[in-house]
Amino acid sequence: MCVVDVVYSGFVYHENIKGWIKPFKLVTTWDKAAERCYSAGAIMASPIDKPMLSAMKSIILDQRDQSQYFFIGMNSKFAPEQFVSQEGIKLEDLPETAMITRLESLHGRCLSMNLTNIRVEPCSHRLAYMCYKRKQHLEENREPNECGTYDDEYKLNETTGSCYKYHMELKTWDEANIICAREGAYLAIINDEEEAKLHTAKIVDKQYDLYVGLRDLELDNNWMSIHGQPVEQLYNSWWQGAKRVVPPRHCGYLDTYTGQLDDSDCSSKLSFVCEKNPAVVRFPPRQTNMPQVEFAQETFTPSTTYALSQSLGLHVPGELL
Repeated sequence: MCVVDVVYSGFVYHENIKGWIKPFKLVTTWDKAAERCYSAGAIMASPIDKPMLSAMKSIILDQRDQSQYFFIGMNSKFAPEQFVSQEGIKLEDLPETAMITRLESLHGRCLSMNLTNIRVEPCSHRLAYMCYKRKQHLEENREPNECGTYDDEYKLNETTGSCYKYHMELKTWDEANIICAREGAYLAIINDEEEAKLHTAKIVDKQYDLYVGLRDLELDNNWMSIHGQPVEQLYNSWWQGAKRVVPPRHCGYLDTYTGQLDDSDCSSKLSFVCEKNPAVVRFPPRQTNMPQVEFAQETFTPSTTYALSQSLGLHVPGELL
């Protein structure tokens, strides 16, 4: 038996990582796993440091099949040849690089791990996974702001319903993508002309263009948002010379003078805008007034999770169990 703080149904608090982890045994694709973690106000767990690696290994040890692989939050979907966690940590910065087997990007753009190895996995494979909520801002005794974050540079726009933060420092597209991820956000997706005007109006000095969440990922002139939407379903007004440069350029930005999209060499450094869904509190602070509950680790099943959530007065969507 063990005593833990129960904050969200199925999430168990680990003091060594200052956060909560929940393993999901129902296998699914990487994208679906990321979506389910996000809907729970979490991210997919990755072994970004030694305490996190230890916590994830302890969960794997609790499984009946200890050779089982779990998806981790690292992928190279939007930065080819560069695997990055959802917190923005690069693969080469992991604490146990000896676990990393030969990584052939042709084999897939997602990663998985078991007790001994980290390997490349096609994102379409169906594996178990873990979701992680991080305890944040221990020094602050306050609630997240209206954008669901403690970063007050994110401002809510009532028209779009999203929050935005404008970074005027110059970064490559990959660097900008990582910074947004570290802030619990993503490079902004422009849905229509009104949103394009919103962003151009924020930038007074028109020499600063903005990287956005648009990329020609397959290098075949088929542009997609970082959420996988074809650009034809989004704002699709391009500068007349765009997509015609030789050699081609594969990262998208908003020209703040014309208000149109343009393409850039991904290594070029531009300003950028991050977008965040205010309804999702990515890393909620730990609630210290929640009751403590005793349970046996091996009997913590979806049914006991549901019963426990009911006794605590917590509403848990069925798909999260």
